[in-house]
Amino acid sequence: MKDIDPYEVLGISNDANEEQIKKAFRIKAKETHPDHLGSREQFEDVRYSYDFLMDSDKRYLYDFCFCKQVKKYGVESIHVTIDIQV
Repeated sequence: MKDIDPYEVLGISNDANEEQIKKAFRIKAKETHPDHLGSREQFEDVRYSYDFLMDSDKRYLYDFCFCKQVKKYGVESIHVTIDIQV
């Protein structure tokens, strides 16, 4: 994961729904698109944030389970083992 806050990049709160995320993405994408005098890096951050928040599993991990670990190590580096005994 990039070292960015996807909510901050899109300018939304962490309780935003999918429609609010999409709307914020469209606005930020227009503002940061290289064809509209934005930078490629900013546009990539906006795209990354949108993709990240639209993935319900990654968003859940970021929001509720491992916020600090996800920011530091990335989603792919976190492994959870659940031991169920019947």
